[in-house]
Amino acid sequence: MNNNAPSTPYSLKNMNILLDEIKEKGNLKNVLLAFRDGGLISEVGEDGLDRIQFSAMCASVLKSAEGLGQTIGEGKIGKIITELEDQSIIIVACNKKVYLVLFFKNDSKVEVITDLLDGYIKTISTALK
Repeated sequence: MNNNAPSTPYSLKNMNILLDEIKEKGNLKNVLLAFRDGGLISEVGEDGLDRIQFSAMCASVLKSAEGLGQTIGEGKIGKIITELEDQSIIIVACNKKVYLVLFFKNDSKVEVITDLLDGYIKTISTALK
């Protein structure tokens, strides 16, 4: 287990603390957590994002990717990565109820986040069963 992984128990009420930690450690633009139906749970980061619409769109993308995976015989989705000109967006399913969206800037610390991602997903999954 990675010693940098969060050890504090989190609840729905204080999920912003965890998301802010992820954002700061990775120098990310935004971090968003939402229910699989598109309902926004929590978000930290820069302004200028229609969070409600974006979380609904990500839920749709996640559902489509899962359908794609089932079509080719794969049961579980890993990560959905969208590379744009000035940033990348990664959507990660945490459990059957929630997903996490990470907005990477060109100078984000990708390796730091990928090393810690499993611990963060486990923390989120435990808090939001």
